[in-house]
Amino acid sequence: MGTGTQVRTRLTGAVAVITAIGVCSMATAVEPSPIKPTGVINAELGADRSNWDTAPHNMYAFTLTERIFPTVIISRGKGLVAPLPYAPDQIDITKIFVSDPATGRRMSVDELLRTAAS
Repeated sequence: MGTGTQVRTRLTGAVAVITAIGVCSMATAVEPSPIKPTGVINAELGADRSNWDTAPHNMYAFTLTERIFPTVIISRGKGLVAPLPYAPDQIDITKIFVSDPATGRRMSVDELLRTAAS
């Protein structure tokens, strides 16, 4: 991330979930997002607070969470960026199981991702 790049966060209670690629060494300025959360992502498609995290709306809703949740913009400042550690081996997502949020059926993460993409 270059100088002046902004990081959007979603505040959930006392936990801030940073939704950006990269890690900031120090945040120097915080300001409210200019976008006010209305709970509606896309009225024409029917995407709103009740269904933003399920298919088909989740395909684009994750990039528009500021329309649902209050957000702030945190400037990364001018300090150094901390490098992310590198994992030499990939996780085998065929061996991790979850419940499908739409049906409750147990499936591998690999199957869930393939299903969601189709």
